Amino acid sequence: MDYVQSVVVRPSSAIRKYDGAEIDLSSVARDLDVEVVLTGSYMKEGDRFRLNAQLVNVSRNEIVWREPIEVEYSDIFTVQDSISRKIIAGLKLHLSPEEEVRLRKDVPSNPLAYEYFLKAVASPLTTATDWANRIQLLEKSVQLDSTYSLAWASLGLAYQTYAQFSGAWESDYELAERAYDRALRLNSELPDAISGLANLYAETGKIDEAAALLQQAFSVNPNSPDFYSSLGYVYRYGGMMDESIEMYVRAQALDPRYVSPFDNQIEITKALIYKGEYFAAVSSVDSTIERRNAAGQPVDVHSLFYQGMAYYYSKDWQRASAIFDSCQKVDPSSIWSLFGKAYKEAARGNFKRVRSITKSLQERNIVDHEMLYRLTHFYALAGETNLALKSLKASSKGFFNYPYIDSDPLLESIRTTEEFQTLLSEVKIRHEAFKQRFSGKL
Repeated sequence: MDYVQSVVVRPSSAIRKYDGAEIDLSSVARDLDVEVVLTGSYMKEGDRFRLNAQLVNVSRNEIVWREPIEVEYSDIFTVQDSISRKIIAGLKLHLSPEEEVRLRKDVPSNPLAYEYFLKAVASPLTTATDWANRIQLLEKSVQLDSTYSLAWASLGLAYQTYAQFSGAWESDYELAERAYDRALRLNSELPDAISGLANLYAETGKIDEAAALLQQAFSVNPNSPDFYSSLGYVYRYGGMMDESIEMYVRAQALDPRYVSPFDNQIEITKALIYKGEYFAAVSSVDSTIERRNAAGQPVDVHSLFYQGMAYYYSKDWQRASAIFDSCQKVDPSSIWSLFGKAYKEAARGNFKRVRSITKSLQERNIVDHEMLYRLTHFYALAGETNLALKSLKASSKGFFNYPYIDSDPLLESIRTTEEFQTLLSEVKIRHEAFKQRFSGKL
């Protein structure tokens, strides 16, 4: 259904909290901001699979269709196609020939592979270990069904995010790109693979390629919140903060209840920090953390780190330090926890400790250029001018966020050097070229 341009479908992440609960359809529809809700229950008995499903137009208080479906377990995937077509018929939608073809894609051929996939996407994601566990499940899925493109795309995201949480090892990025490529060879229009690959391109310095890939993808699926989120991500790397925020706001409008380790609102918080709007960033991230707590969602170390950064830039060192300590409690081995520890020690003036932590971070072979920029901070704060300039030169090859670098108060110790001004001029040129090429061209 993601390929049908006239329909916006809420993802499984938005509805998982209703599993096993008694629900009021009116409340659910209001919560998800939808007009039509698909409900159902299923039972597996031996080799038979039985499903009772109904499609309800909540705004009209009308059952569009209701039907029991029973099939052999080996034919379970025919149920997905059957339900999709009944939804389309019930909503009186007319598919283009292209949408008809797309709708038939991404159907797994092995029931056990699908079970591994479902277990993977339902697993909690708070730490690097959680992502490693998801990788294991998805690897089992693609081993059993090497033609299931959605499992390959999910595996790409798992490798990529594991790299982010654990330290951005280059080999994990290579595995992620191979998985995305495999998914796209199977289905060149798969949104999950396109958005994931675009984010990977951004992190590894291929920002122009990332933006071009996404802008082309919008012609196929203009209602994909993932595409808007990914474009917001790419825009931030290129220094287009207002445009980045706009993309995330559009993604939220399409998918207002989305929660993931890279939550849209957390990404907006980053842009607010980079714009120097620190108190707005504090408000943004605090409301996000509160929302997750209220929904019973675990708060991951990445989100906590950026909550700490919002307070750090606001010069509330005590609150920032307490949040960075919380990162240690959630996942002490995470790169986000090490970042937090370094900022905390810098705020205390323990620059010998900052240098030690920075050295351990160097050993992780960080690939993501935005993450590399953190090392520039640590060198600058510790008074290592030459190393700070060298780090800035390396990170700015793929993170040329000129407005942020130009105004970042954490770089004050190197700002007056001739080398910094030269680098800043180079960053500005690339930022302006990127903005001219991609601004306003959805």
